[in-house]
Amino acid sequence: MVPVSLEQQLTLLRPAKTLAEIAQTVRDEPLLTQAELDAFYCDEIRPFRGADRMAELRTRLEIDLAANRYFRAFFLGHPGVGKTTELAKLLLQMRGIRPLRISVTSELNPASFRSYDLLLLILLRLVQAIQQPALIGFSGADVELLYQRVRDHLSTK
Repeated sequence: MVPVSLEQQLTLLRPAKTLAEIAQTVRDEPLLTQAELDAFYCDEIRPFRGADRMAELRTRLEIDLAANRYFRAFFLGHPGVGKTTELAKLLLQMRGIRPLRISVTSELNPASFRSYDLLLLILLRLVQAIQQPALIGFSGADVELLYQRVRDHLSTK
């Protein structure tokens, strides 16, 4: 996951009890860290959302991981309904997965957006992820294999 900046972090990790505390507990951003989810995630609303799409997504992800296949999913919903929060919660539960988090609304220009812009942003994030120390467990051969798979996949498109 992308590290959360100090400006994005909530400064009070419990529900506000006074009007003065509201600014410390509310932001127009998803809950991303385990501490934020522990403090503010409300599991009681899940039954009102209908089908548990995150359970379905987790099952499909686990099947593809076990089969060593790439996993792709398209997750759609109105702004503010909890898509990113639910994905963050799922990814925190599943150890060993490093997502490439991309915000189309803040990292691409909606007025001049082209489909290849997204591909270039994905490739940029892959390169950045490979350079991060968290991938120390990867050997040079693993990185080369990943690079070759990306090249092969993109050459068919």
